[in-house]
Amino acid sequence: MDAKLQKLQEAAERLEARLSRVKSALAASGQSTPQSAGQAASEEDVLLKTAEVFGYDEGAVVRLITPGVGLGGRIPLDLLGAPKGREEVMRYLHQIDAGVYI
Repeated sequence: MDAKLQKLQEAAERLEARLSRVKSALAASGQSTPQSAGQAASEEDVLLKTAEVFGYDEGAVVRLITPGVGLGGRIPLDLLGAPKGREEVMRYLHQIDAGVYI
Protein backbone atom coordinates (compact mmCIF):
# COMPACT_ATOMS: atom_id res chain seq x y z
CA MET A 1 0.00 0.00 0.00
CA ASP A 2 1.24 3.47 -0.91
CA ALA A 3 2.52 5.45 2.15
CA LYS A 4 0.13 8.36 1.57
CA LEU A 5 -2.84 6.03 1.27
CA GLN A 6 -1.74 4.24 4.44
CA LYS A 7 -1.63 7.55 6.35
CA LEU A 8 -5.10 8.47 5.11
CA GLN A 9 -6.43 5.07 6.16
CA GLU A 10 -4.91 5.45 9.64
CA ALA A 11 -6.39 8.96 9.98
CA ALA A 12 -9.77 7.65 8.88
CA GLU A 13 -9.69 4.87 11.48
CA ARG A 14 -8.77 7.32 14.27
CA LEU A 15 -11.53 9.72 13.25
CA GLU A 16 -14.12 6.97 13.00
CA ALA A 17 -13.20 5.81 16.51
CA ARG A 18 -13.48 9.35 17.85
CA LEU A 19 -16.83 9.90 16.16
CA SER A 20 -18.10 6.68 17.68
CA ARG A 21 -16.97 7.73 21.18
CA VAL A 22 -18.60 11.15 20.85
CA LYS A 23 -21.84 9.63 19.60
CA SER A 24 -21.89 7.09 22.45
CA ALA A 25 -21.17 9.74 25.09
CA LEU A 26 -23.96 11.96 23.77
CA ALA A 27 -26.43 9.10 23.67
CA ALA A 28 -25.58 8.19 27.27
CA SER A 29 -26.07 11.80 28.41
CA GLY A 30 -29.24 12.37 26.39
CA GLN A 31 -27.74 15.38 24.58
CA SER A 32 -27.98 15.98 20.88
CA THR A 33 -24.90 18.20 20.69
CA PRO A 34 -21.94 18.70 23.03
CA GLN A 35 -21.61 22.43 22.35
CA SER A 36 -23.02 24.78 24.98
CA ALA A 37 -24.44 28.15 24.02
CA GLY A 38 -21.83 30.86 23.86
CA GLN A 39 -18.87 28.48 23.89
CA ALA A 40 -16.38 28.02 21.09
CA ALA A 41 -16.74 24.80 19.15
CA SER A 42 -14.60 21.95 20.39
CA GLU A 43 -13.02 19.32 18.18
CA GLU A 44 -15.76 16.94 19.31
CA ASP A 45 -18.42 19.45 18.23
CA VAL A 46 -16.90 19.60 14.76
CA LEU A 47 -16.62 15.82 14.48
CA LEU A 48 -20.21 15.36 15.57
CA LYS A 49 -21.51 17.99 13.14
CA THR A 50 -19.48 16.40 10.35
CA ALA A 51 -21.08 13.05 11.13
CA GLU A 52 -24.55 14.62 11.28
CA VAL A 53 -24.09 16.24 7.88
CA PHE A 54 -22.29 13.40 6.06
CA GLY A 55 -23.17 10.30 8.08
CA TYR A 56 -21.46 8.19 10.68
CA ASP A 57 -19.26 6.35 8.23
CA GLU A 58 -16.32 6.89 5.92
CA GLY A 59 -18.20 9.71 4.17
CA ALA A 60 -17.59 11.98 7.14
CA VAL A 61 -13.94 11.02 7.28
CA VAL A 62 -13.46 11.67 3.59
CA ARG A 63 -14.94 15.16 3.97
CA LEU A 64 -12.56 15.95 6.84
CA ILE A 65 -9.49 15.10 4.77
CA THR A 66 -10.69 16.63 1.48
CA PRO A 67 -9.99 20.29 0.67
CA GLY A 68 -13.16 22.34 1.07
CA VAL A 69 -14.09 24.91 -1.56
CA GLY A 70 -15.89 26.95 1.10
CA LEU A 71 -12.72 26.85 3.19
CA GLY A 72 -10.54 28.34 0.48
CA GLY A 73 -9.24 24.92 -0.53
CA ARG A 74 -8.01 24.14 2.98
CA ILE A 75 -8.45 20.71 4.55
CA PRO A 76 -10.96 20.78 7.44
CA LEU A 77 -8.90 18.41 9.58
CA ASP A 78 -5.95 20.80 9.38
CA LEU A 79 -8.09 23.59 10.85
CA LEU A 80 -9.26 21.76 13.97
CA GLY A 81 -6.22 22.67 16.08
CA ALA A 82 -7.29 26.27 16.71
CA PRO A 83 -10.59 27.76 17.91
CA LYS A 84 -10.84 30.05 14.86
CA GLY A 85 -10.28 27.10 12.51
CA ARG A 86 -12.92 25.02 14.29
CA GLU A 87 -15.40 27.89 13.97
CA GLU A 88 -14.65 28.15 10.24
CA VAL A 89 -15.25 24.43 9.77
CA MET A 90 -18.47 24.58 11.83
CA ARG A 91 -19.75 27.50 9.74
CA TYR A 92 -18.87 25.56 6.57
CA LEU A 93 -20.71 22.47 7.85
CA HIS A 94 -23.80 24.49 8.81
CA GLN A 95 -23.85 26.03 5.34
CA ILE A 96 -23.66 22.62 3.69
CA ASP A 97 -26.35 21.28 6.04
CA ALA A 98 -28.59 24.22 5.09
CA GLY A 99 -28.03 23.61 1.39
CA VAL A 100 -25.69 26.54 0.83
CA TYR A 101 -22.95 25.14 -1.38
CA ILE A 102 -20.12 27.62 -1.72
